[in-house]
Formats: sequence, C-alpha cells, structure tokens
Amino acid sequence: MYCTNCGHSMSDNSGVCLKCGFNMYTTKNHCYHCGVSVNPAQAICTTCGVNLNNQAAPHNHSGQRNHYAGTEPILAALVSFLITGVGQMINRQFEKGIVLLAVSFFMWIIGVILILPLLFAFVLWVVSIVDAYLIAQKIRNGKTVGEWEMF
Repeated sequence: MYCTNCGHSMSDNSGVCLKCGFNMYTTKNHCYHCGVSVNPAQAICTTCGVNLNNQAAPHNHSGQRNHYAGTEPILAALVSFLITGVGQMINRQFEKGIVLLAVSFFMWIIGVILILPLLFAFVLWVVSIVDAYLIAQKIRNGKTVGEWEMF
C-alpha cells in the first residue's frame, strides 16, 4: 500500500504515512495500490486499474481490516467449495451466484442418471471456487468488478 499524498510505501496496517504525516485517503495525489502519481480528479489509475474513487479505507484507524472494503478471498473460496455459487453472492455478484447454484444443482440431479452432466457439475464447482477467490482479491484491492465478470 502507498500513501495517497506522497506515494511513500506504507504498511497495510498504517492509517498515517510515517514520511509525510497525512492520514490515508485524505488526499489523492498518488494511487494507494501502486504508488504512481495521479491527477486528483482521476477516477481510475491508468497503471494498475484500481478505482481511485472507491477508496473506502481497507483499514480503520485502529489497524483492523474493515469488512466492507472487500471479502476475504479465502472465505469466498471456502463458501464456494461448500455450496457452488455462494462465494459469488458474498462478492456481491448475486445474479451470477444464483445462476451457478441453479445450474450446478440441476447438473448434479441429472448426473445421477448420466455421467457427462456430473463431470460438467464438477468442473463448474472448481471454476466457482477459483472465480470466487480471484474476484474477492480484485474487490479487496479496490478494483471495480462487473456483475458477470469472471476471474
């Protein structure tokens, strides 16, 4: 993480830059994700693609991670491991999660009779786990994620 005022590298648990003394996210002269200099009116960092207007601080002043800043990637993957599509719902991709859950359920039911739908359901399950993890990482890093975006 980088100071949004001076661009100095900071600890993920810092709320104040030790070099310039500014509180995180009070200014927008540098990207908090990659540290590159940005225009204060700029909406997206052209270097790393992070949404600069979505600077809900990933940490509060006590150093504790704010859960509204993004889902923990391992939690999203674990929930998708247990129930296909629920990890996507946790990542606020509700429509995609419901479709994955419904298709997976249907394939498991049909898979009792035929083998091919069972294999498809297994592949869908694995894709759901990987997708939930990678989308949660993007959200956690402040990137904008579409409703149907994969990986």
